[in-house]
Amino acid sequence: MYKIAIVEDNVADAATIEANIENYFNLNGGSSVDVDKFTDGLFFIENYRPDYDIVMLDIQMPLLDGMRTAAKLREIDETMSLVFITNMAQFAIQGYEVNACGYLLKPIKYGDIEFLLKRLIPQIMRRRPREIVLRYNGVIKKIDVTDLYYVEVNAHYVTYHTNSGDYVCKCTMRETEEQLRDFEQLVRCSNSFIVNLRYVEECKNNIIRVGDAQISLSRSRRIAFKKKLAEYMGS
Repeated sequence: MYKIAIVEDNVADAATIEANIENYFNLNGGSSVDVDKFTDGLFFIENYRPDYDIVMLDIQMPLLDGMRTAAKLREIDETMSLVFITNMAQFAIQGYEVNACGYLLKPIKYGDIEFLLKRLIPQIMRRRPREIVLRYNGVIKKIDVTDLYYVEVNAHYVTYHTNSGDYVCKCTMRETEEQLRDFEQLVRCSNSFIVNLRYVEECKNNIIRVGDAQISLSRSRRIAFKKKLAEYMGS
């Protein structure tokens, strides 16, 4: 789940941006998005909670403009991705002072949103917490997803293959997918396997090679998996 805030006093522009964001996530399945809209920078700052991945700020707003909103925002949240919305590109140059990572030029088009999110989402993935909690044999253990090679499901048991060993938990594929769904580098490739794209050494025909393991890629998931792999390697 990604959380995005749109701070824009023009209701029509905000609706267009929201529709394009939702369209992007619908077309690039695997993650969901929650979009909140605000028409007032002052209200946004006074009620801000630091749980947004991306904040999109209109530069020209009444009460508190985008630049001053951004300055106050950076005092309470240094990590989220900040994007300016503007009619004139030269205004966005000031964004470097508040560590902005991009801007959207009105009128907003889907291609602008697509380009922006394809660049920002890998950055968001890298800064998110990376631990998952496993329960096996009465033991609770935290592992870093960067240490996870792949997950193998057999009936109601799941084996997590990691660089520190294998851990077998009593769990279903549905429960496992729910636990791992925020980690986009972990992708299901068949009814029985989820692999970490970080460790994919080769994907040829219907076989994925992860270290010494050769894992089957199902026909129904082949196109989606290879698309995810290409995007990951590109990022």
